Amino acid sequence: AARERAARQRAEVLEAGLEELTRLQAEKKTAEEKAQVRVSLSEPEARLMKHGDDAIAPSYNAQISTDAAQKIIVGAHLSPCSSDAQSLLPAIEEVAQNLGKRPEQVVADGGYTNRENIANCAAQHIDFVGSLPDPHERSAAAMKALGIAAEFAPAQFRILDDGKSLECPAGCRLERLRRNRKRGDLYQQYRAQATDCMSCSHQRQCCPRHPGKGRTVSIRLQEQADVAAFRKKMESEEYRSIYKKRGPVAEFPNAWIKEKLGLRKFRVRGLVKAGAELIWACLT
Repeated sequence: AARERAARQRAEVLEAGLEELTRLQAEKKTAEEKAQVRVSLSEPEARLMKHGDDAIAPSYNAQISTDAAQKIIVGAHLSPCSSDAQSLLPAIEEVAQNLGKRPEQVVADGGYTNRENIANCAAQHIDFVGSLPDPHERSAAAMKALGIAAEFAPAQFRILDDGKSLECPAGCRLERLRRNRKRGDLYQQYRAQATDCMSCSHQRQCCPRHPGKGRTVSIRLQEQADVAAFRKKMESEEYRSIYKKRGPVAEFPNAWIKEKLGLRKFRVRGLVKAGAELIWACLT
């Protein structure tokens, strides 16, 4: 009887894994993307996530909301997504359900601070306080990923003739190409002549991948209104001071649950059961 029960439970887990795999593959567009989808056979609802010790294991992302005034947990849920950004709006909904009203202000770190969350909070009249990456730092990271030297980043190109053309650090001219929008921001594209890039002594630093097409540079003309307003708000001393209080409020319950209660690994399987274990830890 015990063997039959174990076999039946194993079959149920495998069936759940197959259903989850089929669902995730349906969300992908190409055959290559579908082939790369992986699901844990022992924990189908979990996702592979990287931990502090560099271990990669099927995991759930625990999300905890804390009231700043009373220092108590007012919301907790699990997410199968390793990214924190997708959990901000569900956390707000959960707090509203628990307390009967939406928070007037939400403070979160850079993992939650993106364009979508900024716009959604503004639409709900919620004062969102967060940490938005500096544009120059993001540009530097993007250039590094492309193999482009910092001295040939877009910010180093000089605008000429009221925006009709650009001049690269090596002195070549890039002609105006087209305008386009990326994630709500308006950009002006410029492109250099392929002959200039092919013969340039700085080719490896400026356009190491496709010099035959000519270097293309995008200059941002206008930032999405909600994001621009958010960035300006976060430059004020008032909101910088508010953000500094985030650590003691938000990180303390996480540290207590991990160190005092020892909840670093769930003792049960499945999103619902593991979520119940998180709730018990928060209540404790």
